Amino acid sequence: MAAAEEQASSPVVVVAATGTTTRFICAHWTQDPTTTPAGVFHSNDGGQTWTATGIGFPSDAGRIALGVRADDPNTVYALVAAHGTGTLQGLYRLDTVAVNWKTVGALPDVLPVQNGQSQGDYDLAIAVDPTDLNTVYLGGSYADVDPYPASIWRCEISIQAPTTLLRGPPRSVTHAHADVHSLVHTPGDSDELWCTCDGGVFLNRAPRSNGEFA
Repeated sequence: MAAAEEQASSPVVVVAATGTTTRFICAHWTQDPTTTPAGVFHSNDGGQTWTATGIGFPSDAGRIALGVRADDPNTVYALVAAHGTGTLQGLYRLDTVAVNWKTVGALPDVLPVQNGQSQGDYDLAIAVDPTDLNTVYLGGSYADVDPYPASIWRCEISIQAPTTLLRGPPRSVTHAHADVHSLVHTPGDSDELWCTCDGGVFLNRAPRSNGEFA
């Protein structure tokens, strides 16, 4: 398989557009990163050709979830689970496709660890607030909350070179079922965040404040 074909067959693809540019961005990982490194790639021509996105992305990454705003093809978030263990490897941000990925520090316990293992190969999701690129929602397995223990966190990001750091304590967004598979906003609406999980489909109508999933 040609490199471009292999990259385009990645398990996750997001799309963002502005002006005359429509950019497809895909995450690529394999069962053996020692022979086929993980990475993020983008295409500006509808998938005909693909180029590595950013510099310094972890080549040993396991499963990768991508987050973008629909009208911003430059800023990309990647939530990464560690290969082999499913634990949280990191959250990374890219602000221009040709520069270095930045690491987000002080992450919440999105993927709790038991005996060195977690569920990042099964539960992993990220959404970017449609009106604020510095607010992201992370989804994972479970948290110690009632009545439904989904691990969903709202995080506010502060840019500090050369890394990206959380601005304050992340907040748990509650009342969704555990094992989160996707987080997505109603297009252009910061006040409607959808969650798919092992319990079905949940909706939060005020995720930026004190809203709960139902």
